[in-house]
Amino acid sequence: YRDTFIQAINKLLEDVKISTDLLVSLIEMCRYCPNDAVIKLSFTQLLNRSDEQILQSTINVLRETKSLKIQQKKILKILKECKDDDLEGCIWDYFISVQLDIDVAKKLWEFIQENLKANHSNKIIMCMCKLSSQLSDDSIFEEWYALWLEGDEKKKRDIVLTQTGNHAISLIGQCLLGQVSGAVQDGVSVIRNIFIVCNKNNKYWNIFFIVLGVVLGTILNVVLQLDSPMMIALGFLPVFAAFQYSIIILLPNVKVPWIKASMACSCVCWTVYGLFLKNYSMALTNSIIFIATIIALIQYFVGKNKASTVDEEQPSEE
Repeated sequence: YRDTFIQAINKLLEDVKISTDLLVSLIEMCRYCPNDAVIKLSFTQLLNRSDEQILQSTINVLRETKSLKIQQKKILKILKECKDDDLEGCIWDYFISVQLDIDVAKKLWEFIQENLKANHSNKIIMCMCKLSSQLSDDSIFEEWYALWLEGDEKKKRDIVLTQTGNHAISLIGQCLLGQVSGAVQDGVSVIRNIFIVCNKNNKYWNIFFIVLGVVLGTILNVVLQLDSPMMIALGFLPVFAAFQYSIIILLPNVKVPWIKASMACSCVCWTVYGLFLKNYSMALTNSIIFIATIIALIQYFVGKNKASTVDEEQPSEE
């Protein structure tokens, strides 16, 4: 009876006396209907409503199904005129969740740019990350990074403290397993992050910590494992992984693909290192990150090719 249920809702839309609460409840129930039934719902009528609750429920349903370009454009228009915080949050969740039409994605980015300095939230920043990948536009990533630098100091401090805890736990685990080279890199990362938390970090300290990781990692790796050339060779993998990634991050105006490629290279080094030394949790974690990074790289270049194709196919304005 799903089709009948959807038809009943469409019929109720014609009744001006229908209770808003009842209509909202019925629309919310559509989220649990299969896609072939939901697409028969009169989304055009619902999106033309002025009631925020009905609009919010309708957009929640559209998050669960494949939405049309015209519906995405209408929701973007609602966002531009929106005065309700709950509805605005719902719309941002929608744009983060669905596969956006390329034209709508460009219009959304234009809207974000117009309002970025005056108003931005975590959801807008998440949406920027998605648009950066879909539009293959490095400037979006640069804007996002600038926002992070200007962001709330307490939140950034919490992020660095969490990362420091992660490195400290990894350091303890690698010491227990006798993984000298990897432990050195995690130890250097812990010290570097403490400097960041204490607002003592700068370009020169970054260079110092890179050199410290390479020199200390190399010396301890060679001295403590002289009797095993194989272990010495393996020990250089974490040193190289940390070195090349740190250098890439420090480069001015580095492009997103280079960062992702560097991350993938780092994951390969740590995965091989973990496998040979039987640190399977490290190997598994870095394998997952490697796969995710490769997928992101593929999406980046595919999206870039699609964007350039679309631009070429557009007629020039004489």
